[in-house]
Amino acid sequence: DVKSRFMLWTPVQAPRSPGESAIGVADVGVNLIPEMVELGLTDACRWPKWSEVQKIGGLPEWDPTGGWDMVKLYNSADVVLGCTGGEGAWLVGLEAQASGVPVITTDYASAPEIVGAGLTVKASDYNLLNTPGTRIALADIDEMAEALTRIMNSDREKLARRARNFAMQYDWPVVMNKYWKPFLDECETELYPKYTSTGIKSWRHET
Repeated sequence: DVKSRFMLWTPVQAPRSPGESAIGVADVGVNLIPEMVELGLTDACRWPKWSEVQKIGGLPEWDPTGGWDMVKLYNSADVVLGCTGGEGAWLVGLEAQASGVPVITTDYASAPEIVGAGLTVKASDYNLLNTPGTRIALADIDEMAEALTRIMNSDREKLARRARNFAMQYDWPVVMNKYWKPFLDECETELYPKYTSTGIKSWRHET
């Protein structure tokens, strides 16, 4: 019952060799077409007409001198699906929302803190890595599919506004004034105190 139809962005990339892992490579991704065929998903996907792609400004190209146009890249998507095993700081989710794109991610580690406009999905299981003490979450695939359906049936403009407003809390001037400057003041008064007639102050503040 998904009202909006999914659009997949397929990079132009040589197919993987027989026996090669299907896992994507950082900054490259994976060639979707052979993976779709192998997983039997060809009937579930629809390739957009070029006229539809043009409506969103086309798909971004890689610029060797400057990388991706990230805003255009995010805006070419309806939603960012992050089936992550765990994040220290989910910057991708924050960047997507700053571009007005809702997000879906695993309810584990720090990623849920970054979801302002979107949904979190519980982990179905956990896995331990070789690194001692490192545990990663395995997202519940069925719930991920349900979350995608909910997002695609939601009010897109409302979600975009919520995403943008949430991301603005992490705007650099806001973070500097709310967190970084008070932290510097506390460090400075302890390490390099400025003694005045009214007490100890930070050197950054006028007496």
